[in-house]
Order: sequence, then C-alpha cells, then structure tokens
Amino acid sequence: EFNKFLKKRNIAMLFVAVPDKAEVYFEKLPGKSPSNALTIINPYSRKFLKDMQDSGIEVVDLLPLFLSAKNDDAKHKEGIYQKQDTHWTDRGLEIAAQAIAARIKQFGWYGETSKDRVAYSVKDTFFERQGDIADKLAEADKALYPAVTFEAVQVYTPQGKLFTPGNPHAPILLMGDSFTGVFEIVDCKGAGVGAHIAEKTSLPVDIITSWGGGPLVREKMLRARQKNLSEKRVVVYMMVSRDLYNYSQGWSALELK
Repeated sequence: EFNKFLKKRNIAMLFVAVPDKAEVYFEKLPGKSPSNALTIINPYSRKFLKDMQDSGIEVVDLLPLFLSAKNDDAKHKEGIYQKQDTHWTDRGLEIAAQAIAARIKQFGWYGETSKDRVAYSVKDTFFERQGDIADKLAEADKALYPAVTFEAVQVYTPQGKLFTPGNPHAPILLMGDSFTGVFEIVDCKGAGVGAHIAEKTSLPVDIITSWGGGPLVREKMLRARQKNLSEKRVVVYMMVSRDLYNYSQGWSALELK
C-alpha cells in the first residue's frame, strides 16, 4: 500500500533489506557451517523479498553483494560488519550506497537533474565505538571488549560543511531504521549510507531515521514530510531484513490519505 501511495504521486520506491550479520558471516555461528561462502542460510528472508518483488516493489538486494565481498575480507582492514556491533562498517555501507546510487542513476528523471548536482567531497577520518553487542553485556564483562577504532569517510558540501541529514527539499529520501543513522547521527557524523548516496549521485539526500523502528518509520516520514512529498523523486526504504518477519512490535496498518 505504501508503494502504491508513492507511485500515485510519481515517486519511486526502492526497498533495501540489510542482511542480518549472521546471514553474511554464518561461519561464525556454533555448529557445522556450509563450506560454500555464498550459501543462503535463511531462505525465509529471500521468500519475503521475492514476494515483495512479485507484488511490484523494487528491491535492491544486498545479500549477494555482501556474500561476494566477504571473500575479500583478508584484503581489507575491516569486514562488512563491526565485530562488536550488529551494524555495518564503512566498507559495508559503501557497498550498499554504491548499489543504491547506481540504481538511482538509471531513473529517467536523473538525467534532468544536472542543474541540481552538488560537487560533494570526502575526507577520511576515524572514530571509536564499543558496539551495541558489548553494550548488552553485564558491566563486569564490558571491560573485556574495549572500544574499537573504525575508519569512516565523511562527506562535505562544496562550501566545506559536513553533510547533514534532514533536507526536506532533497529529491532523494532515505528512510529506515538504525542502519540509516549509524555513521550519520551517532559516533562519526556525515559518513553514513545516506551521505554516501548523496556523494555518489551528486544529489542532496533527505534522511529520516526511526531507531529500531524500520516498520514504524513510514508514519514518521508522513508526519514529517507530507508537505514536501511533491519534491521527492525516489524513496529508499531501508531496514534490517529480520524485521520483515520478526519485528517485536508488529507491522501495523498504515493509514494513507
């Protein structure tokens, strides 16, 4: 229904399901693991994505990209996900941003945006984070997992200002759960997946984040951006894949006007 709502307003939607960390690094799970690094260990999430595609929703599928990239981990300082956290590293979000930006550039309207292009620049930086997995440990055990230093790439405007989320007039809207907020709103700012979609498309990106609430962000977006929907060309709806079938608060019906 949400996709149809947007389509009536000539707004495209790309759904991006971020794979669970265990779907990519399944060899770290207890017990015997499949020997094939490209194995799909959770067919249920694949079924959900297929059903969405069959219903007319366009999906940007990250799992095959992440499984393939995992084979190159030895060539990089970081994996695709943070070791002590459920979220991705700069490397992981860069893979996602590249795939999303490549699809956005294929839309017919993208060729009409030359006058709106922004010459963003990037700068390497570092930050420390202990991780949300370590945060769940007892206080006595947290000391066993000190903060880890991560690489990040911050995005800057031509005026030298750090990219900031929340541009209601941007043609691209990224909305979703915490994967839209890490590297963007917390820890290192201006270096998240939204900032890198902006840099790769040379277009401003609006970002609305609902922490732990991928299924709930629809209502938040409509409350915040109802007046500005006519300025949007594409909505990128991003959330962790498990929330498609295992969301603790459930998926409520969306009241659309």
